[in-house]
Amino acid sequence: MASINCKLCGSSKYKILSQKKAYAQDIVFKLLQCLDCGLAFVDPLPSNSQQGSHYGVTKVVSSTHDLARFNKKVKRLNLPFIRFILQVLKGYKFYSFKTNLFLKILFSPLSLIMLKNIIPYRGQGRILDVGCNDGLTLGIYKSLGWETFGVEPGPLFAKAAEKLGINVFCGSLEEAVFPPKYFDVIRFNQVFEHLLDPVAALKKAKGLLSDNGQIYIEVPNQRSFSFYFLRDEFYSYPMHLNIFSPHTMRLLCRKVGLKVRKVRIRSSMGLLYDRLQRRYSASQGVIKKITQPFMNWRFVKVFFIKPFCSFCNILGFGDIFEVRISK
Repeated sequence: MASINCKLCGSSKYKILSQKKAYAQDIVFKLLQCLDCGLAFVDPLPSNSQQGSHYGVTKVVSSTHDLARFNKKVKRLNLPFIRFILQVLKGYKFYSFKTNLFLKILFSPLSLIMLKNIIPYRGQGRILDVGCNDGLTLGIYKSLGWETFGVEPGPLFAKAAEKLGINVFCGSLEEAVFPPKYFDVIRFNQVFEHLLDPVAALKKAKGLLSDNGQIYIEVPNQRSFSFYFLRDEFYSYPMHLNIFSPHTMRLLCRKVGLKVRKVRIRSSMGLLYDRLQRRYSASQGVIKKITQPFMNWRFVKVFFIKPFCSFCNILGFGDIFEVRISK
């Protein structure tokens, strides 16, 4: 029997966190954790056909609700005052005036409210979104003047993105052909945990990144309360092939010669809310019979889940983290 080696540090020492049957129900997948570096990973890896079921091969894309939100956000970002703020605080070039320190200080408080989720990088550059889905996020950046490119393994998603005018390669990042140092920003948003070989993917991204460019990776946080309490419901394996922590992400970046500039940890209320509802619905017992007539999930969300998530964020144990990486 071949030994199992950690893809991050090469160690063959590990412990089994969990195991379950999936897909054809005749394959037992194990979630292992390396005892040297701490990376959690799946063994054996799913086949390409098994993975394909998770990449939008048969899934309907771009719902009416998603398109409405997309159009609303694009319309908002096209407002002259919003574009003025973007130019002052984020380096976009919509108008002919020159930004100065006084304007930055004057309008900086607005950035916390008005510019949420806008990439903190100069505008009108080239951006690559790996796993771009239906391209709606890239469509937003395209409306701001970015030159947009995507990599998407799901054919239906790729076609949907192309309809928005996005340059999309249908396949994996390793298969895609782009000029070296071509992109100013490369995004892996809730994608990196699905990759068969994260080391190879990050090496490829490094080669495509301009000298002053930045890579953004957002993944589930192994070092979170959700990881310890929700267990299999949080792992989501074998769909998630690797589960990272800020520590293992730093090790991965160091391995390929990149530097982690910033780590931002947050909690997703939706994840905890959904999992608690499922567990409560599936539970049987006296407690449920007593509480069910009075159960108000909106009350639970506002007065219990939201404060708990804020507490997790303060301690650095939120269930999602994003890293900003550069050369």
